[in-house]
Amino acid sequence: MAQLYQTTTEITELMMHYRKLHTTAVHPPTKIPILVYPCVSLVTRREIMQQRRRSRIGALSIVVFGLTLGFLGPQMTNARPLTDCDHFTGTYLTTLTDADGNFASRSILTLSVDGTLLSSNSSQGGLKGVFNPFTTAQGTWQCTGSQAFAATVLDFTLEGSAGPDLGIGRLDYKAMVDRETQAVEGTVELRFFPLKGNPLSDKTTLSGTFSFVGQRIP
Repeated sequence: MAQLYQTTTEITELMMHYRKLHTTAVHPPTKIPILVYPCVSLVTRREIMQQRRRSRIGALSIVVFGLTLGFLGPQMTNARPLTDCDHFTGTYLTTLTDADGNFASRSILTLSVDGTLLSSNSSQGGLKGVFNPFTTAQGTWQCTGSQAFAATVLDFTLEGSAGPDLGIGRLDYKAMVDRETQAVEGTVELRFFPLKGNPLSDKTTLSGTFSFVGQRIP
């Protein structure tokens, strides 16, 4: 049986504690029977501890929820429902040029209705002594406007003549699609990460920026 509070001072402190809890709006007011008498009280120490524990849990939940919104906020602010960009879906043949405007490669981009994106590139076989072969890139795309989308895809860098190290490549796309002509144009940034690294959160230097234009395949 829980120990009872039995002095007027302790009863007064308990009542003040309950008033404070009820004004926080964390929990709705609850009617708790208290017999104001110097020697007898129906409020037990166990009830007080349980109420404090619930208050702390409620406050912690609010803090965690706020931190989650802060983390996701920037991404959620720009993203729109995929249905707003359902006219983007399809496969595009694109041409990439480097920062100096020189031809870099051809690429095939496929945007699916579920938000996945596949990218294959004419340079996947690698260039001897320059860069190693790499796999087809896979990732996701987001609708960022009535004529715009952003995407992030990953691929694996394979062993080759340019070096024995395996790795992960990340490509970040920003593009516009003309609804009438079904033409696409935009930019893509390339970054590399160690095979055991986290390409979604680790910091690394920018390896290259490319521009691309293309047309949707009917």
